[in-house]
Amino acid sequence: MAKLFPMREPTAALRSGQVERLMQTYPDAFADRGEAVGFLRSIHLPFSRSWAFKSNPKCGTSSTKRVLFFLEFGVPLTVHLKTDNDINPEKVVHDLSEAHVFRTAYQTPNGFRQARKALRLTTVRNPLTRARSAFLYLCWSDELQHQWFSKERLRMNALVGFDWDNDPGTETGMLKFLDFIEQCSETQGAHTLNVHWRPQALAAKDDVFAPDLIGRAEALPDFYQEIAERLDRPLPPDMSRTHTNAGTAAHDVDLLTPAVRRRVREIYSRDFEIYGYEP
Repeated sequence: MAKLFPMREPTAALRSGQVERLMQTYPDAFADRGEAVGFLRSIHLPFSRSWAFKSNPKCGTSSTKRVLFFLEFGVPLTVHLKTDNDINPEKVVHDLSEAHVFRTAYQTPNGFRQARKALRLTTVRNPLTRARSAFLYLCWSDELQHQWFSKERLRMNALVGFDWDNDPGTETGMLKFLDFIEQCSETQGAHTLNVHWRPQALAAKDDVFAPDLIGRAEALPDFYQEIAERLDRPLPPDMSRTHTNAGTAAHDVDLLTPAVRRRVREIYSRDFEIYGYEP
């Protein structure tokens, strides 16, 4: 029978000690402590420790967590949640760790060490469509006048002259968004970028996490089949219930113009190279 974690959190000393050990083991992998903490918080484990999933925003994370929920408990995730504090329609999926149904490696004593012993999973996505999706998500946050990404929106307004009355959802706006990413990377380091548009290779840190299986967002059913076979567990009978968060903004706008494609290829060159996508 599947089990859940106890509701109590590990002590601050245990969490801090794990971060220190991670940074000592991989001294060149993390620019600062905050990046190491964020890395541990992005790794999710079940009580069984049979798998460890490294989430990568805008790469099918919500759908993958729903599949992993079914593989672990044998039932679909059917909880409904709406909150004014979060624009993500899949907030309930990301609350799995808050409810200790799953736990992040940061929440788990020796969580990273346990993750390295499990079947390690992560997902990636074509940098072109991921950048487009991140931009539309950002635009949607301003349309909602939501606090999410408000600091980024303010900085874009000041740094690259992004006009939040006219630039959202346009090629001009997309190019300014890419200007913002490039300038922040050059002046503060790419590790400081929001994880929704941080380069995947930098966020995933495959050399540290060492995934056993890497699923492409463009072919998730194949990825899920492979996970189920490796774990020797059945997939959900109705896979349509796991395909969620397909989009939150207009997708009929052609943002991937030649100029945009050229800039994305420049900024995310390592993602194209490492994950084998055609630029």
